[in-house]
Amino acid sequence: MRVRSVPLIALTAWALAAPVDARTWTSAGGKQLEAELVDRKGGQVVLEKADGSRVSIAEQRLSAADQDYLRSLSPTTGPAAAPAAATEAVPASSEPTLAPGFVGRPDFDTRDGEVSAGTCFLVECPGQAAPLLLTAHHLFGAAGGLKQEVPHDQMPTFARRAAFDDLLKGGRTSSSVEGLRIPDSLDVAAFRTAFKGKVAPRALAAANPKKGEVIWLVARLGGQPEKKILHRGVVAEVWADLMKCTYDDADLLTRGASGAPYVNARGAVVGLHTGSFKNPGKAEGSLVPVESLRRALTPALAP
Repeated sequence: MRVRSVPLIALTAWALAAPVDARTWTSAGGKQLEAELVDRKGGQVVLEKADGSRVSIAEQRLSAADQDYLRSLSPTTGPAAAPAAATEAVPASSEPTLAPGFVGRPDFDTRDGEVSAGTCFLVECPGQAAPLLLTAHHLFGAAGGLKQEVPHDQMPTFARRAAFDDLLKGGRTSSSVEGLRIPDSLDVAAFRTAFKGKVAPRALAAANPKKGEVIWLVARLGGQPEKKILHRGVVAEVWADLMKCTYDDADLLTRGASGAPYVNARGAVVGLHTGSFKNPGKAEGSLVPVESLRRALTPALAP
C-alpha cells in the first residue's frame, strides 16, 4: 500500500469515518484527522484513514497531547500495543480467538487474608520480565470479603501472591505479585507478576473503541453455558475514563465479571469491566477504556 507524506494542514480535508481502532489525531495547529496508527519509526508516524489510504506525519508536528500518547507507547516503559499490521484482514464483528492462560479467577494472598472475587486477566508489557495482572480495584473491599476498601496508595504492598484459575482450559498457577500505584479515580488494580509458561497475555489495543463498535466481554457468567466466555456487545456511550457497553443478550447477568477484560475482533484488550447499569430491557456494563489503562500504567511502571 502506498504511503505518502502530506502537510499537516491537509488534515482538514480528511473528514472520513474512523477505522475500527482509529483515534482523533490533532496537529500543532489544531487540525484533526480520524485515523489508525499503523507504524512509527524515525520520528514519523504512519496513519491509515477509513478508505485504506495512508499518510506519514512527523511526530513533532502533532499536538502535545498526541506526542504524549505516542510516548506512552514506548516499548521500554509501557504496555504493548496490538500490532496494527495484523488487524487489516479481520472483520470488526468477527468473534476473537483467545488462547488459554489469558483470563481467569484470581485468589490473592494479602496482609488481611485471602481475597477471592471477580475476574482478572494478563497483558503483555515490553520491558517487564513477566505479564501484568489487571482486575478491578473495588474487589479489594467488601466485594472481596474485606471490611473496607484498600486505598489505592496501599496497593503496592497489600498483596503478596496471586493464584490464577484459567477460565479457558482450567488449571491453576500462582506467582508472587507487586501492586502498582494506580490513580484513585480509576477502578483498576494492577500487579507485576512472575507468571511464566502456561499463560498467554494479550496486548492492549492502540486506541479506545469507538461508539458503535462491537466488543466482547470475556468472563464466565451465571446462566450461560460453562464454555461460553465471550459476550458480544456494542459501545453505547463514551465518557472521559469510562464507557458503556450494551450487550446483545438483554438478559445477560454480569455478576462475577468485575475486573474482566473487553476485547476487540483481534483479541486485543480494549477495556476492563467495572460494573453494570440497570436499565429496563437492556443489559449494560461499564468499562475503563484502554487509553485510560495505558495512561495509568505507564507512569506506574516507570523506574
